[in-house]
Amino acid sequence: MPRPARYDTDTILDAALAEFDAVGARGLSVAGVARALGAPSGSLYHRFPSRDALIGTLWLRAAEGFQAGYLQRLAADRPAIDCAVDGALHVLRWSRARPVEARLLVVYRWQDLVAPEWPEEIATRARATAAALDEGLRGIAARLLPDDPDALLRVRWALTSIPYSAVRPGLADGRPIPPALDAMVERAVRAVLLQGAERGA
Repeated sequence: MPRPARYDTDTILDAALAEFDAVGARGLSVAGVARALGAPSGSLYHRFPSRDALIGTLWLRAAEGFQAGYLQRLAADRPAIDCAVDGALHVLRWSRARPVEARLLVVYRWQDLVAPEWPEEIATRARATAAALDEGLRGIAARLLPDDPDALLRVRWALTSIPYSAVRPGLADGRPIPPALDAMVERAVRAVLLQGAERGA
């Protein structure tokens, strides 16, 4: 009977996240994570055969965790504008709660993970993550701006570009995201989307 693994996947990824925080994306390696855990490198290479496999899995765990809450807010049984604002503010709140993971999501994009050099399993999950996001944004666009031909463009800009522009400087510099940004982001999102709703009417 095989012995149970001493380090489960989440334990390894937690150590990898701490290494990323300490040494950055370029310094992160399977061997470095093994040293931090006090584990034989071979046991980690069995689970993550390459640096790309480790980073890709770490990125996907963060992205899927963030996206679950984000999409849940967009699809909630509330007025569409409130769902949209809540989704945008989720970007700020999640980034404050998980700044290292949020910084990882800024360093890499899902498009990076589908390049030929990345493992196919990572690329497949990255595409699925992007497709789920696209479906969520299309859904809120249809609810909020059914008669606006630019609805999806407007929603993408309001719900991704605006909140990410608010959090990116702090994440890049390791500074806290100021609470005052929440009200600014909410006003900007409402202005962009409600202007679109008025045009559609």
